[in-house]
Amino acid sequence: MHLAPTPVGDRLLSALSRCHKFTKSMLKTFYLHRPLALIACFLLLPTPVLAKNSTLELNLNSNHQQLIAHDAPLLEELKEIAVQITVKIDSNNNGGSGVIIGKKQQSYLVITNAHVTFGDNNFSIQTHDGVVHQAQLVPNTKFSNRDMALLQFRSSKQYEPADINPSNLRQGIPVLAAGYPGETNKIVYHQGKITQLPEQSFKGGYQIGYSSDIVQGMSGGAILDAEGGLIGINGRSAYPILNSGYVYEDGSRPLPEAIKQFRRSSWGIPIQTFLAEVNSETLTAYSLPFPVQKSTITQPSLKGWLGELEQKTKQFIVRIDSSSNTKDSGVIIAKTGETYTVLTTAHVLCERNSVKESCGNYRYEIVTPDGKAYAIIPDSIKIQPGVDLAIAQFSSKTTYQVATLANASVTDDQYVFVGGYSSLANRSKWQFNPGKTYSLEQGLLQLKDNFFPRQGYELVYTNITYAGMAGAPVLDTQGRVIGIHGAVEGEIAIDEKTGDSGHIQMGYSLGIPINTFISLANHFNLNSQSLQVQSSSFPQLNTAQKDAIEKALLSISVPKSNAKPSVWIERGNQLWRLGQYDQDDQAIAAFEQAIKQKPAYVHLAWYGKGMALASQDKYTEAVAAFEQAIKNKQNFYPALKEQSIALQQLNQLERALVAIDQAILIQPENANLYLKKSLVLKGLKRYPGSLAAITKAVQISPNAEVYNQRGNIYPLQKQWDLAIADFNKAIEINPINADAYINRGFVYYNLKKWDLALADFNQAIQLNPQYVEAFFNIGLVNYEMGKTQEAIQRWQQVVNLDKKQAEPQMALAVAMYSKGESETAFEMAEVALCLDKRLADIAYFQEQLWGDRMIADTQKFFATPKMQAYLSQMQGLSSTGNK
Repeated sequence: MHLAPTPVGDRLLSALSRCHKFTKSMLKTFYLHRPLALIACFLLLPTPVLAKNSTLELNLNSNHQQLIAHDAPLLEELKEIAVQITVKIDSNNNGGSGVIIGKKQQSYLVITNAHVTFGDNNFSIQTHDGVVHQAQLVPNTKFSNRDMALLQFRSSKQYEPADINPSNLRQGIPVLAAGYPGETNKIVYHQGKITQLPEQSFKGGYQIGYSSDIVQGMSGGAILDAEGGLIGINGRSAYPILNSGYVYEDGSRPLPEAIKQFRRSSWGIPIQTFLAEVNSETLTAYSLPFPVQKSTITQPSLKGWLGELEQKTKQFIVRIDSSSNTKDSGVIIAKTGETYTVLTTAHVLCERNSVKESCGNYRYEIVTPDGKAYAIIPDSIKIQPGVDLAIAQFSSKTTYQVATLANASVTDDQYVFVGGYSSLANRSKWQFNPGKTYSLEQGLLQLKDNFFPRQGYELVYTNITYAGMAGAPVLDTQGRVIGIHGAVEGEIAIDEKTGDSGHIQMGYSLGIPINTFISLANHFNLNSQSLQVQSSSFPQLNTAQKDAIEKALLSISVPKSNAKPSVWIERGNQLWRLGQYDQDDQAIAAFEQAIKQKPAYVHLAWYGKGMALASQDKYTEAVAAFEQAIKNKQNFYPALKEQSIALQQLNQLERALVAIDQAILIQPENANLYLKKSLVLKGLKRYPGSLAAITKAVQISPNAEVYNQRGNIYPLQKQWDLAIADFNKAIEINPINADAYINRGFVYYNLKKWDLALADFNQAIQLNPQYVEAFFNIGLVNYEMGKTQEAIQRWQQVVNLDKKQAEPQMALAVAMYSKGESETAFEMAEVALCLDKRLADIAYFQEQLWGDRMIADTQKFFATPKMQAYLSQMQGLSSTGNK
């Protein structure tokens, strides 16, 4: 499950206040080495504190809010920290406060407000010991209209910078604000708590609303949390004369009632905002932390029919809240009387650390679209082994929408949406994110390991998903449910130098096809008649609809602010999945930012860069990037696999074979690797070896795709019956596998069983109405049957659907020539040969098993003087096999 962060700090920090010897040094240790400090402190606590349930946690949170007020010794420690790090700033025109945030040898870095430094270049800084230092603005520092400025001064004296804590921003926590008011040289401290945290900051970067009194001169001073960590700087006092400061950064204004609330608080700028905007060289030079960033993309604003689709689907998508404090998603799929059935993933309703453990004893609530919470009916949770799906039920007299399930074949590049409630920064937020699918068979080839298919995860898509979206429906462009989202491919990233560790999203989002659930409905004790199921294929979109989705995809922005290498890698992965390559190569630039920082897991950055380059058909550069990934982690088999694929595209098949063999040595039970090896050997025309490799894949993972691929090798050795047997098996496993029908039909075509071939090609079109290869093959059947005009009509359909298809262009050229339309034929042949140079060699047609009549007519066409002249210009190109 995408687990939401457990608020351990909130629940346990209040307990720290009971440690009778919680000195400043321990406070510092707690911030820098929290696990050690927590263990040390709990040795002083009575045992029952650790055994309390969530009720006690609420009480501890309440105590935490009063921590400063009720613990005078701790308050004094916080004041001592504040005085050490807060400075007084003076200039010819202005004055205020600042905070020492960094140290580099004898150079100190001070943050303050831009309005404190406005109009001057020379400043004096008075530190807590009364010494006055000359200071200057840090050059080449811009903060995008944020009310922040950076000063630096030099001193041989030793001053201690603030402990920066960018992550501890939550409403209700206690704070201590410090600064030097007016003309005095005496620091003041004002207690309070965070009262408001709007999702969007006001102009100037103001986003922390707190109850501490701020007076003139305290601008730029420290805002400390109960741990002594710097979470922000002061800037604006409560109850200003004008309301002009309450304008959001996007130019919009809050409602008058909201402004009344905002006026009651003082406002500060989060230290997180500073860390995100200061140049990365400064962060590195002064050993400052990178900003904490969970959500890295903006959700597109959908309008028109897309906006209507979002509102429609929102009516049957629910949030599932657990007593473990996690929040996930689900979809209403059935209603009987006043009982509603919700479909989600098993790991949402069965929380455990491993599959060997039993489900945890947690309570769950269903939160419906109108915000009402319903307890799950006891014993209504149903889970099936071997598939990560579950259902649960709730009762309500209110009428809620029930989703329609689409029992349709998923093909490549279908537009889909994932709708659900993300759980980021302890907030639940609605998401409706666009993306594209892979077909079930092609999707399996994208996966890095075999674990996910074993849990039913056979649906692969590019949509960006977050923690909390487990159980969210994957929807087609009519709002029908085609799958249930549940997982994201990822890698573990650990860098001991920086302490950066965690799980990086690296790859695709994964779901369970809805037809898997439909086939198991009886096992869930669910009457399939209660489900709203449609079996029609994916809806066809017009050009305007496609453009609207592409515009929405391109409108998704990924921030360019400072980040740890792990965050840069995730950003690059998101940009790559969204297909945003052309905008200054943003995906590649993000991976390069991570590479510059040289983390211990830099191999992931090189791997991501290689994937982005390969997606742009820059295979030579991609091979070099994958090579760097392998050098930095020799056993990283995904880079070897992708390097092999890129080398195939460059027709460097021997090198591709070496790479995939190395990957197999590392992962000898990975079916996808044997499948890739089979394809390399097939390209080398080593058909026995190719069969042996794909048979190994069948033994490891007997899915529809491996049978389908093995079936494609048998015809190359004229083993037609074995090919048909494998395609039959692929269809048996997945009856809506259009590829298997195409391939079986092609075998029938070569056996001149025209009726059987046409039946399979037409079935493929029924499953996928835009399957251009099916139209092309119907044209081949017609041509072999002597129906030249019908063949031309079919091939013209293919060209109309996709003008980049080379083979139908060449087939049209040959057919036109056979009808005596030579000039048109020559023009079309030139187009085809420009698209695919392999078509210059008649052996290619024989290898592709085109029919006898087509091959014979192609030979006649190539023998004409005009084609001979054109082919001579291409001499050497056809032998490369490049496309």
